[in-house]
Amino acid sequence: RWVLSWKRVENDAGVQIGQKAKARLIIKGFMDPDLLTLKRESPTLSTQHRNLLLSIMAINKWHASVGDIKTAFLNGDDTERNRNIGADPPPEVKEMLNMKPWEVFRILKAVYGLLHAPKVWYDKLAPVLEAQGWVKSKLEPCVFKLYDAAGKLCGLIGCHVDDLLCAGAGPVYEGKIKELRSAFPFGSWKNAWEESVSFCGCELHQERDSTIVLNQERYACGICEIPISQERKRQAADPLTEGEKKQFRAVLGALSWRGTQSAPWLCASVSYLQGAFATACVEDLCLLNKMVRLQRQWCEVPVRFSANISRPMLVTFCDASWASRKDGSSQGGQITVLADASLLEGGVSQFSPVGWQSRKLPRVARSSTSAEVQMCSS
Repeated sequence: RWVLSWKRVENDAGVQIGQKAKARLIIKGFMDPDLLTLKRESPTLSTQHRNLLLSIMAINKWHASVGDIKTAFLNGDDTERNRNIGADPPPEVKEMLNMKPWEVFRILKAVYGLLHAPKVWYDKLAPVLEAQGWVKSKLEPCVFKLYDAAGKLCGLIGCHVDDLLCAGAGPVYEGKIKELRSAFPFGSWKNAWEESVSFCGCELHQERDSTIVLNQERYACGICEIPISQERKRQAADPLTEGEKKQFRAVLGALSWRGTQSAPWLCASVSYLQGAFATACVEDLCLLNKMVRLQRQWCEVPVRFSANISRPMLVTFCDASWASRKDGSSQGGQITVLADASLLEGGVSQFSPVGWQSRKLPRVARSSTSAEVQMCSS
């Protein structure tokens, strides 16, 4: 079947000046006869490792770039040849290719739509990178490191399916990037110090001092409030209808994604409303709409990965709000940052956020101290 979408058209400054239609022919993967036996666990770049990569790139004052491999799944190997599966294309495709009505495609590669296609693509990309001299991280399979002859780290790559986040310096890194770009057809290759670039739903820009700025302004402005009348607002204690619950879940999911990717300050409120979903009332819906307006108001506030850290170290801050949820349970929060070791000497340091979370604590706490200790230990 066809998947139809609109693609942004931007000028040299990264400003949208229009859009163009994009059509992609995909396979209905849910009809695969081997659906239940296919190995489809494909690694993807976690938010924490994305943040750590950006932090290291900024500290080393490396220029960050983002590359998008064109038709990546079609550049894989003929892994489906032995499965002997076919696909019946839409009538207009058959007409375009002068196919007979009874003819079908034979699938040779793990094309877009097959549920194991991302894993097959990763199994193609990773060996190519390793053969070119990149070393896969033992902690994160989507991170690849490059070392020079002296054993010094000189480059990093973070892979998220067919999108690559790269940075480094020196002739070894530049040579390996040229080798990589010749191994696969890249649809785009953009430099974050020249223009705003997109990676995994976020916009990245690198400032003159190499500090990297990440935000989701476009995504934030696209989250809409749930329509509700003034009369309905006055029914604050009434439970939500099925239609309102469906919209509530969708908007809450959008805010959750925004919180985990670029807005740590949203996470506690999102967690609170997720816990209230089963018994959500109109008052909760109004609070959700308030969160939508608030995050839109602050949509331009970015997450910054500082380049002004000379002696990096990881620092974790924990806190908890005792018995603050509807059911009497406590809310815990945690943020880990990369900061300068001068903190240990009483100094003030810029920092880069690496990971954050806010969640309901699993055990009932009898005091604020109990809640804080529980969060620190988990």
